[in-house]
Amino acid sequence: MTEFTKGPWIYRGTLDLNEQPMVEAESSELIAVGCHECVKQIEELRENGHRIAAAPDMYEDLKGVLTAFEDAYILANHNHHDATLRLVGGIEAAIAKAEGKA
Repeated sequence: MTEFTKGPWIYRGTLDLNEQPMVEAESSELIAVGCHECVKQIEELRENGHRIAAAPDMYEDLKGVLTAFEDAYILANHNHHDATLRLVGGIEAAIAKAEGKA
């Protein structure tokens, strides 16, 4: 897997020269810019910046949740098998998408 820029990613409310919201690494390295579209309101672009900035934290937390579920599943002697498999499958799919494998 190719490495991605480690978090935290931060949306400071900063706009680039074209007044587009920017998400940066803690080192001020540019991560993403919310590009203008005629139909997008600046407030929506700013909200998207917050979600993009949260991505590394959510990714790490989701990996931790998956480990906890897998451990709990083993300890619970496979009770609630179908529901657990669906939840774990969804988490695995989200992690694979974040890693570019889906």
